[in-house]
Amino acid sequence: MITLFINDEIDAILTDIARHAIVLAPASGPGMAPSAPDPGDQFLWNLLAARTDLLLVTGDQLLLQNEAMQPRVIAPHALAAQLTH
Repeated sequence: MITLFINDEIDAILTDIARHAIVLAPASGPGMAPSAPDPGDQFLWNLLAARTDLLLVTGDQLLLQNEAMQPRVIAPHALAAQLTH
């Protein structure tokens, strides 16, 4: 019974996320986005450059410490603090 409740709760959360999701086209072309600190994260930087109202919530210290996208890259605890104040 507990497993069923957890599965129902997960389904509800995922349905809510999907209902509010948007599809974004990343910024493309030279100079459209700054270089990501890790080339594997360039797609994230391109998404952030596509819209100014986006935030990246991450625990990745390399991304958090990079000045190119500050203050748009924040740690999970920072987001929680913003949402509860």
